[in-house]
Amino acid sequence: MAEEIAARREGGFSLIELTLVVAIMAVSLVVIMSNIDYVLPATRITAWSRRLASFVESGFSRALAAGKPVLIVYDLDEQSYYTAFPPPEADADGDPDSFERSEPRYMPGGIRISEVFVGDRSRTSGKVAVKVTPTGRIRAHTVFLEDEDGRKLTLEVAPLTATVSILEGHVEPRRPLEDEGEETP
Repeated sequence: MAEEIAARREGGFSLIELTLVVAIMAVSLVVIMSNIDYVLPATRITAWSRRLASFVESGFSRALAAGKPVLIVYDLDEQSYYTAFPPPEADADGDPDSFERSEPRYMPGGIRISEVFVGDRSRTSGKVAVKVTPTGRIRAHTVFLEDEDGRKLTLEVAPLTATVSILEGHVEPRRPLEDEGEETP
């Protein structure tokens, strides 16, 4: 009996043992790959630009779903962004601090919102509020991100679809015709 067990052990690993090792390697790979953007400094700005793009698109979706205006607010002094929800009787172009709002999301150390361009105005400080109407119209705007190594990304938000394009470098914004003459809050 002992000779039979010893002979079987020399033959290699069982199917269960091999399956277990492959499963452990697959789980490890998924964990590593999902966090790779935050591990490598050069890709952190890309990861945060995707987060910001997703945030803008979710604000757009929320305005459409609720049938109420939503403000996407970029706070350049605090390096944060959040959504504000004006009540129906309020002027949606008013002060975003006077409205109910979501928890601010802060940019991580080493990555900052350097500039926001709305209409024909560029802002490098203060708060910039971009209105999303209940019908799904959003002001076209451009957000510039920069990291501590000088790497720059540009986020361009399309006015009708809120689709966000992420471009390498500091790309000058295009000024859509529908934004002519509008004031930025």
